[in-house]
Amino acid sequence: MPQATDRNYSHAQYQDDAKLNARIALHQRFGTAQRDWQSWVFDQFALLPGAHILEMGCGPGRLWVQNLDCLYAGWEVALGDSSLGMGEQARQTLEAGGHSFGFGQFDA
Repeated sequence: MPQATDRNYSHAQYQDDAKLNARIALHQRFGTAQRDWQSWVFDQFALLPGAHILEMGCGPGRLWVQNLDCLYAGWEVALGDSSLGMGEQARQTLEAGGHSFGFGQFDA
């Protein structure tokens, strides 16, 4: 499984959200889950009002887009990804909706 740790492969696969969106579309079309992934993941968090949240590897921000109606007003949320394209897509999508998130590019 050398591709999983190969930075060049990862950067080529995730330089923007196009290939990830293709993978997500396959799961949506052929998956058998009763709920969508982002809603299920979000429900696993035990976040309280006033929480400071850092998501590393945010991709295009789908977790937050899908769960915007579940956010507390006092949360401080920072999103980051090693892919500048992914982080930019997340920023554009979430800021267009009028929501305040912090964004950064980093490789954890």
